[in-house]
Amino acid sequence: MKNETNSFPWQWVMEFGFGVLKLSPAQFWSLSVHELNAAVKSHYPAVNGQLERTVFQNLMTKHPDQPTKGEL
Repeated sequence: MKNETNSFPWQWVMEFGFGVLKLSPAQFWSLSVHELNAAVKSHYPAVNGQLERTVFQNLMTKHPDQPTKGEL
């Protein structure tokens, strides 16, 4: 059984890579984890390793939690 709470947020990461960064699929999939992390941090600044409150609130508004098919 797959644990959804610990799964990697692929949907959000791909939306960020393709939509925000405007990367082609080849560019996106060739990124290293460190490069992807740097790109995310450049758009979502952190304070002491945590997202600023306003950034977090904007992300929650833009990407609200939605139950998966198994949770309905």
